[in-house]
Amino acid sequence: MISSKVSTRVEGIEKLLFALFSLYLGIRWLGLLSSNSMVIDALVSSSFLAAVLMLNFGKEVKGGSIKDGIKFSISIMLLLILTLMGLSFFTGISLNPYASTLSYMANNTIFMVPRALGLVAAVALASKLFKLRSSLIVSTLIILSMNMSLSAILNTNVLALQNVLEVIGPSVLEAVAIVLITRRFGVVSALAYGLVLSGSIWLNPLLPNVRGELLGLIYIMINLLSITYVASPDTRLYGIGSKMGFKEGVLPIMITSILVLAVLILMKSGYYTLLVLTGSMKPHINPGDVVFIGPGQAKVGEVIAYVGPGRSVVVHRVIDIIQSNGHTSIITKGDANSVADPPVSPSHVLGRLIFKIPYVGLPVLELAKITGNIVSVAAIMLGAVLFTYMIVSMKRKFKIL
Repeated sequence: MISSKVSTRVEGIEKLLFALFSLYLGIRWLGLLSSNSMVIDALVSSSFLAAVLMLNFGKEVKGGSIKDGIKFSISIMLLLILTLMGLSFFTGISLNPYASTLSYMANNTIFMVPRALGLVAAVALASKLFKLRSSLIVSTLIILSMNMSLSAILNTNVLALQNVLEVIGPSVLEAVAIVLITRRFGVVSALAYGLVLSGSIWLNPLLPNVRGELLGLIYIMINLLSITYVASPDTRLYGIGSKMGFKEGVLPIMITSILVLAVLILMKSGYYTLLVLTGSMKPHINPGDVVFIGPGQAKVGEVIAYVGPGRSVVVHRVIDIIQSNGHTSIITKGDANSVADPPVSPSHVLGRLIFKIPYVGLPVLELAKITGNIVSVAAIMLGAVLFTYMIVSMKRKFKIL
């Protein structure tokens, strides 16, 4: 009886904490905090975080759920570190603008990390206080409130590819992951997972030298892997079981990750896959054909790919190679064109045509005519396939959606 009363009182305190913190997030999201908002953020988030830990730490230690949850978070941390290091091998390393100096890292430790963990604590509480569907919706709104203010939503194209990959995708999937981790391992483990993700952004001074969209894709993959793993007891990682089944959950994302890594290795070795957009090489190469380009010296009569004006990639045939004053110029022309292209420097040549696959890229090409951006179409199609597979598998296995 006493234990039941204590549990009811703790739940009442958690509901009050969640309501007050949600109210604060709403005020902040509306942009009503102007002066010293970073300091206020840190104070409110730290206080909320401390209260949530006090209410849950002892109970979860006694229940034994923390040990497995911490193991899981450490595994994800190692996976994330290895992924970033592996990508750095191909792209080089650049300074993280958020943590490039000790003063930045100190500032992030004091202000940004507590703010991020406060949001994770709010998501974890939402997972405890609401049913699964409701907690997923509430948690997504909480995470997005940190990354997208009302003014940003009103003044930008929210659904632009850059926003989807850098902000919306990672945020939504992080919210789902934290909800499931809380239900599986508890609040403390969810906070450990949040620390891994926020620490890799705010406290990591070195990152791969890539655009934010690619980094966003990495965090999307990490969160997807966490979701499919935590969702349940068939797969094992450091002795921790999972619910989904290896084939339905972890395997598809592992295969996708391996394919992405293979593509990066091939590109590093000078091999490229290109979708032909125009008919300048008809009838030999048509729009919608996929061509495979490999390293090799350009020769007259061969088809090569080179970087043209505006960093566009051109696939045309070599009709002449001119040597003048120690400099080499390559003259190319599309088979269907009547005029040759401007001279090309050998340094701009990506490689020569190895083989082609006719018309397999036509669906992407047709969608690109509608959206105006072929990169967006390819990224959205890949993301849609992965996300649909995950949702269908989870719904079939657990009927949770």
